[in-house]
Amino acid sequence: MLDYRYKTFLVVANELNYTKAAKKLSLSQPAVSKHIRYIEQHLNTKLVNYEDRQLTLTRKGLFLKKKIEELEAEIEDVKLHLSDKVPERHVTLGASRTIGEYFIPSYTELLNIPDLKIDLVVDNTTRLLNHLEEGKIKYAFISGPVDTEKYCTRPFYRDSVILACSPEHPLAGKKVSINELFTENLLSREQGSGVCDSVEQFFKKHGLTCDQFRHNTRIGNIALLKNYIAANKGIGFLYAISVIEELDAHILDTITIEDVSFYQDFYLVCDKTNANKDEIDKIIHLFTKNLDADL
Repeated sequence: MLDYRYKTFLVVANELNYTKAAKKLSLSQPAVSKHIRYIEQHLNTKLVNYEDRQLTLTRKGLFLKKKIEELEAEIEDVKLHLSDKVPERHVTLGASRTIGEYFIPSYTELLNIPDLKIDLVVDNTTRLLNHLEEGKIKYAFISGPVDTEKYCTRPFYRDSVILACSPEHPLAGKKVSINELFTENLLSREQGSGVCDSVEQFFKKHGLTCDQFRHNTRIGNIALLKNYIAANKGIGFLYAISVIEELDAHILDTITIEDVSFYQDFYLVCDKTNANKDEIDKIIHLFTKNLDADL
């Protein structure tokens, strides 16, 4: 078992506030400070800095935090295997909003596996990658460009990026050049979303930017964005998987861009130091086994 003072350090490292950590641990603030000083003296290194009323971790403090979290997970795993209970595996996953709202409910069995407890965090790509680096999630399902040098990535699905519009829009169902679009109002997902990153990379590749549209309004909610597009308030780029129902019901239509095929891979992403090939293979299998039948 870990020394109780290391558990105090972990709470302080997560809260970055002595008062909040003390309250969470039901200890006095001086007691929390004493625990931190003990560990620093024992390890003969500086773990925290406190300047301008702001608590931060040193590089070695960040390293220790990561190692304590790994040790706690290992200890729990040992306890489960030594007990008589059938061990229940537990994994925290992140999913981009497109994947979490449109892919998972229809095409996966990942949330219905006996003896596997999953906590699912749904957020945009940037925040999911931050959660991954902070150790808050183990894997992230990302619907957008990912730095393959920095992370371990495995593509599991490719979707087309479509330019959606209202059926009442003058360009609905038509094929136009990119330059013809710049008189339009563009309705975009928020900065940090996968489709936003993908669209910006697409325009940059063609020597263009989204700022060339007459207006570029960002909306951080897929359903609301589709509602505004359907009401003919503008046009917007979305993944095809997120507009299947609206296209089938003729609530939305599409505009085709001449000489352009626009696709984006979706990835399972994890920290390179935390890559487990067998586990990744199993998650990918459970995540995609219904694709051939339903897509």
